[in-house]
Amino acid sequence: MPKIKDILVKIEEVFPVAGSILHPDWRSPMQKITTDPPAAGLKETFYIDNEPGRSFGNGPVGFDWKTKKGTTVKAKVIQSKGYEWLHPSEEPIKPTDNLLTTSKLAKELGITKKELDQRLVAAGHLEKQEDKLVLTLQGKAASGQSRENEHGPYFMWPADLKI
Repeated sequence: MPKIKDILVKIEEVFPVAGSILHPDWRSPMQKITTDPPAAGLKETFYIDNEPGRSFGNGPVGFDWKTKKGTTVKAKVIQSKGYEWLHPSEEPIKPTDNLLTTSKLAKELGITKKELDQRLVAAGHLEKQEDKLVLTLQGKAASGQSRENEHGPYFMWPADLKI
């Protein structure tokens, strides 16, 4: 279980960085966030987060830290994968233990992934855009998440999603 702590920091700079620079298995774009004050004994403190609006693996969806540049914010620091991830305190960290991929949820429901995709579109949780499925606001409200890995985009859903 990752360690989580609350902090109060000023967001100094936000830089885009390739995930593979931080970890060889990370393919998604990331953010490097420098803050003031730095942690005790360090000249600079930096945190990381996924690119705004995106998630990778079981991590939270990235927050747009550029919108907070120059301001002091309450945030949560999640220690995971050898890094300290920054997450805004106003947005609760949703547990991902009960989330399933669309394929796994379909299997749990005893239907095909294609049939579940059709049901998710009919329910308004997903919509087709240029032959691709996209998570809608209604899908996000149902705790659906859009993720990406080395194979491409996919969706995560609560195990108890009523569809």
